[in-house]
Amino acid sequence: MFRAIASLIIISLCSTGAAQSDRYFPNVSAELTLAWPCIDPFFGPWTAWQTYTFMAEPTVELEGMSWGQLDPPGSLGLITVDGDRVLYHGLTWNHTPPDTTVVLYDFGLAEGDTAYWDEYYGFGHAIIQSIDTIEVVGRPRQLFHLNNGDTWLEGIGSLMGLFRPWYETPLGCDNPTYNYCADYVDEGGVAYTICSEDIALGLGMQNVEVEKIHPNPSNGRFKITTMSASGSYRVVDACGSEIQRGRLQGNETVVELMTAAPGLYIFEVNGHRTKLIIE
Repeated sequence: MFRAIASLIIISLCSTGAAQSDRYFPNVSAELTLAWPCIDPFFGPWTAWQTYTFMAEPTVELEGMSWGQLDPPGSLGLITVDGDRVLYHGLTWNHTPPDTTVVLYDFGLAEGDTAYWDEYYGFGHAIIQSIDTIEVVGRPRQLFHLNNGDTWLEGIGSLMGLFRPWYETPLGCDNPTYNYCADYVDEGGVAYTICSEDIALGLGMQNVEVEKIHPNPSNGRFKITTMSASGSYRVVDACGSEIQRGRLQGNETVVELMTAAPGLYIFEVNGHRTKLIIE
């Protein structure tokens, strides 16, 4: 039963291609994976998977707005940001009837407001119980707690899955696990990444700063000392294109960029950016 429609500063020669605000949904790309751990009485444990790839470019012009596409294009649907709201336009019978636009998330809701009708567990109305403001990779994000156990994070959506507000029938498995890495470019042209592992471990809210990089410049091998022993990092070139992603290895992490061309690169960890120079 379907329910009712209820911008590293970039070198001038480089282009980010970002078309929408980064606050409410990824405006570059995102890999979103949902896993249901299941136990079959006859065949034992197994896992049901859903994986989505979101691309903000190329855009699709529809209803006077620019939409990004969920992979595969033309099948899973389109997503755009309209003010505080994240809209989904269905192209097939996946979550809505074809050619139907619905509000997937409304981050303008207040405490006590209804977020959606929860058919997944037959819960009824999912109500916003409380709203916190947290720092995620150095940027404030609102965290919404719903009375049915669901949790929304601005820029991501439900931590139980992208389409959690529109789930209709449980698979009969345990609560799903939502894994993702999403790329953004903020209003100042700064590129950054949010990964669910950091948020789940509370690392995305820690102040992870670089204390020392040695040698710098180098031939491509850098030893990086940080204040935190945990967290994710990435290295981007002067145009903001990611060339390496990884996890901090204790307080000292060795980053190998031996195959990268000489020039300026940026090492980014939890919103903090430091120059790397390869000679």
